Amino acid sequence: LGFWLGLLSVLVCGCNLCAEPTSPLSQGEHPKIDACSLATREEVGAIQGARMLDPKSSEGPAVDFQLSQCYYGSAEPDRSVSVGLMQRDPKDSGTRTITQFWHETFDRFASAENGKKAEEKRSEENGEDGKEHEGVRPQKIEDLGEASYWLGNPMGGILYVLKNDRMLRISFGGPGSADDKLTKSKAHAQKALGNL
Repeated sequence: LGFWLGLLSVLVCGCNLCAEPTSPLSQGEHPKIDACSLATREEVGAIQGARMLDPKSSEGPAVDFQLSQCYYGSAEPDRSVSVGLMQRDPKDSGTRTITQFWHETFDRFASAENGKKAEEKRSEENGEDGKEHEGVRPQKIEDLGEASYWLGNPMGGILYVLKNDRMLRISFGGPGSADDKLTKSKAHAQKALGNL
């Protein structure tokens, strides 16, 4: 959980670590996208079941990349949504792609999930209850972008999605179960991915 909160703070606050200027990318190759262009406030409001306020856009550095964020505040309490889009800086190609960063960040969880399944099978065969070994782990989501993970908790949730060498992040809190939040996050992601 600490790792994910740390990753979230890096994505939200942004910090430029290790970035050294290299040859620039052409705008046509990786044009910069504003996160607020991925969904209208009406589309977000329809998913949230709330009247959304005008979105607020911001951007800044995040790791070796650029993070564009769009905050959709709501008239109703606790229904705001944050949409983030991590993308390569068109003026600085950096030393790695978003896809490489994704694999560096998430592949270990895929390996851990395979190991967990094998451990659960061994525990079942030995009559052990593996609940005491469970930790907070991201949940892999199938059929959304090129790859996606959900990190949920009682207060809210964050959905990370990889597509076209960009990483989408949907987050919000408010009322509803973790399953409701995941369902809404997926709906927000599908809407945004349609505009990438």
